[in-house]
Amino acid sequence: AYSTNRQVGVARTRWQKPMITGGVRGVDPRIGFGLDMTSDRSLRALVQLFERRLVVEAAIKDLDAGGVVLPRGSVVIPRRPNPANYAAVLDSIAGLTGVEFVGLESGRGQLGPDLGGDEVQLLRAPRVALAAAVPSDVSNVGALWHLFDYKLGLPVSMLEISRLGDADLSIYNVLILPDTWGPLSRVAGPGALENIKTW
Repeated sequence: AYSTNRQVGVARTRWQKPMITGGVRGVDPRIGFGLDMTSDRSLRALVQLFERRLVVEAAIKDLDAGGVVLPRGSVVIPRRPNPANYAAVLDSIAGLTGVEFVGLESGRGQLGPDLGGDEVQLLRAPRVALAAAVPSDVSNVGALWHLFDYKLGLPVSMLEISRLGDADLSIYNVLILPDTWGPLSRVAGPGALENIKTW
């Protein structure tokens, strides 16, 4: 450690959040648009795609769409089933989230499977339930809620963990069970495991 009696003059600048600009590359592409899902921003964009009720498909293998390489996990927003103004909607989402949607002119490529095959599957919008309350680990639940609600902007329903046996799970397609204090069969209340298996 060092010390001095003299005042040290250091130039100071206020930190500013870097501007991340997104966009839509391509004008009226024949196939649709692709989005690489390797960044956190793309997850927020995916939530926006679902909120705007666009049809979204996912690549379960690396794809080559006419020279545009889409790594496994990328999403495709096809032209045909989506509304005519979908490019404007994508531009709005890109501005909000900082992602770049890339136009796809062809579904065929030299490197991998075609876009029209089984390697591209329809995604359903998640309807998420998060089991919470004592005796679940509140820091675990809080971190999950913060991720979904604040970071991703994805609505999450909180369910009382001890009432899972009575809950109507049919309205959800995702159920998150956080860490609990004790075995789930005891913590979740009577009938919970059977209700989850039936769901």
